[in-house]
Amino acid sequence: MKVGLVTVPLYDKSLEEMLAYVKGLGVEAVEIGTGGFPGQGHCNREELLADKAKLKAFKEVFKKYDIEISYLQGVCTRIVGGAPKGQDTIAWMHNFDRPDRIFRSKEEMHTIFGKSSVVACVSKHTKAQVDTATNNKAISKVLYNTQDVETILRLSVEPVEEMATSNIV
Repeated sequence: MKVGLVTVPLYDKSLEEMLAYVKGLGVEAVEIGTGGFPGQGHCNREELLADKAKLKAFKEVFKKYDIEISYLQGVCTRIVGGAPKGQDTIAWMHNFDRPDRIFRSKEEMHTIFGKSSVVACVSKHTKAQVDTATNNKAISKVLYNTQDVETILRLSVEPVEEMATSNIV
């Protein structure tokens, strides 16, 4: 398992500054905001989709620091849809009330979902929306919180020992 973090709280740093910083912490993978709620401080998806040179430079900076992108937060399904043929991809849908804000057209939606190994939906409601929009119930699955909630609740009330350092990030 790799050590990773969500980069959104580091929005005040440029992409390269943020990667250099987290590399120094031992981070091996990052979750990047691509618009919407998490913002797009480190990944302007529209810009990257429109300019192949900028997309190439974006990928190169990750290679430079040997850090993987573990997840693209926000509306990233269109980027994932450009994965090479044969690459397993998952389109993760938190909400599908406004597919017109995700895709430029219905044709694009069908093309990208057609390339996805699965469309993971966070609720039955979202799955129903995807199924209706795609007219294909086989492509989507409901994937609830994968955390062991009972263990988390049990451990959350245990006392925490004082730590020797105050450098907690």
